Amino acid sequence: MAFPSGSGGPNQTQQNPGGIRPGPLQSVSALDLLLLLIVWLGTQRLLSFLFLNAPEPGSQSDDAPSLIIPGLLLIALHAMIMLGAIYLTIIRKYGLRLADLRITLISASWITRAVLFGVLIVPAAGIVAQVLRAFTQEPFHNPQQDLFVSGGFSPGLVISSLLVTGLIVPLVEEIAFRGVFYGWLRARLPMAASIVISSLVFAFLHGIPFLFPIFALIGAFLALITERSGSVLTAVVTHGVFNAIGIAMLYSALYSGWLPQGAE
Repeated sequence: MAFPSGSGGPNQTQQNPGGIRPGPLQSVSALDLLLLLIVWLGTQRLLSFLFLNAPEPGSQSDDAPSLIIPGLLLIALHAMIMLGAIYLTIIRKYGLRLADLRITLISASWITRAVLFGVLIVPAAGIVAQVLRAFTQEPFHNPQQDLFVSGGFSPGLVISSLLVTGLIVPLVEEIAFRGVFYGWLRARLPMAASIVISSLVFAFLHGIPFLFPIFALIGAFLALITERSGSVLTAVVTHGVFNAIGIAMLYSALYSGWLPQGAE
């Protein structure tokens, strides 16, 4: 049974079976999107400075062992600031509803598919990473993984990490990238161009050059399922499952001793 989406009348579904409604976002200025980008990048750097030079997402730091908790707080606070910025510069300023950003309930069948997609992306991303390693023939240093590894294993850290990376981050990133940015592009460009541009920006803002192709592919897939399902929440579920599996695998390796605690 499909939940109500608040996406308009029946003719709209026939005209745009992908589910993205361009109308409400056509009035949003490009300058407001640029402002959101500035807020995104600026708050990362400001919060990193305030949190005793905690590593930004995508940066390296030799001090990671003492910064796992500040790092999680940084990520969560950055997400909350971005939600506020989206509300003020997009939703409130233009009088939009959540449904206008495709933040709508999804059917049980789409929830099931979203979970399955999140599971399948894990090995797919792993294969791409191996191909990139073989192609570049250079050692890869993942600062995001290092942050969690360096904090060691504890139930509290596992729960906190899952909450931040499996719920807060996917929710905010999908609202920002698939709800606002992709929706804005979709109001002006064909689906393929909108997916490519939004996924490239998504990968760029993660700030890890080696993982750029992986983030771009994930971003493209998340945009596609948002288009097909008609709701950002589908991408939130997929994104959350993917992140949660990655964190669970990481801490499982720490707990079993396969990955030494505090190792880089």
